[in-house]
Amino acid sequence: MSRTSNTQAVGTVGRVLSDKTLLEMVYDPKHEKGFLLVKLPSGAIEKVSRFQDPMTGTIYEPMVDNKVRNGLITLPSELGDEVTITTLFDKTCSFIYKFMDMDEDTISIAASFAIMSHVYDRFEKVPYLRFFGTYSTGKSRALAIMQELCYHSLNLGTSQTTPNIFRTMEQLGTGTLFLDEMNFADTSNSSDITKILNCGNCRNGVVYRCDPKDNTPNPYRIYSPKVIANHTSYDDPALESRMFTITMKPSSRLDVRKPLPNLFNFGEAKNLQNLMLRYRFDHYWTINTDQIFDELAVFDARTRDHFTHVMGPGTYYGSSLCD
Repeated sequence: MSRTSNTQAVGTVGRVLSDKTLLEMVYDPKHEKGFLLVKLPSGAIEKVSRFQDPMTGTIYEPMVDNKVRNGLITLPSELGDEVTITTLFDKTCSFIYKFMDMDEDTISIAASFAIMSHVYDRFEKVPYLRFFGTYSTGKSRALAIMQELCYHSLNLGTSQTTPNIFRTMEQLGTGTLFLDEMNFADTSNSSDITKILNCGNCRNGVVYRCDPKDNTPNPYRIYSPKVIANHTSYDDPALESRMFTITMKPSSRLDVRKPLPNLFNFGEAKNLQNLMLRYRFDHYWTINTDQIFDELAVFDARTRDHFTHVMGPGTYYGSSLCD
């Protein structure tokens, strides 16, 4: 399926084509080389340097730029082995426990969120995950760990501006946005950042921005999972309701590894990223997006939506979340 052509190729880290072909970029940081893994509608998987969409003729190639080279966007290095969903969940929980002082239920939610992010584009809505607490409670550490586990994690650090978020989401097209120190003076429903977060959890979420040159309104799609760290609550209750909030506390465990290793080159993290890619390829089209969990009937509609989407990728951990 690889194609050679004089037509300019479109760089991508991942895409779902109209004929149900899945494209995913894998990256070798040692040689700074990227490839596309292609899962065809037939189920066959190929590794190519370029791929031409049979429906539109568009040619795609790996997007190897500074964000990729510097490890600011998390990508697998190869397709992982086939493992059961239970094994993937257990490995993810163990990885989080090794570096974070959180109770079992909280680890289950974080692991479930990470796995969900790899198939988030099969859902109409997704929740956000927020680490909340004062300084020295491990919020930034939690972001670093989750960045190694979530789908196409992109770290915008602490220097986010609304134009930067818009342009990044437009270029990346798909993935999990990481936002540290998300404390803003105005978080009412009229602020730009609140609009992004209020709309960004829905598939049809879009925000319009006017081109400064001619005032032409341009739409930006901002749907994606987002992982946030901050120490202040938001003024808009609708925004607060879109989040799973994990309250962070100073660690008392002596066995938590400090400091963190260089996770970009950390073998265990890379192995999990590769297993997550296998999970996406194996389960993307088979997830039951209409699944209903009776255990969630006691919650309000939005909470049911959020838990269902986190539980949906695999009912194996439904009981641990609902106990």
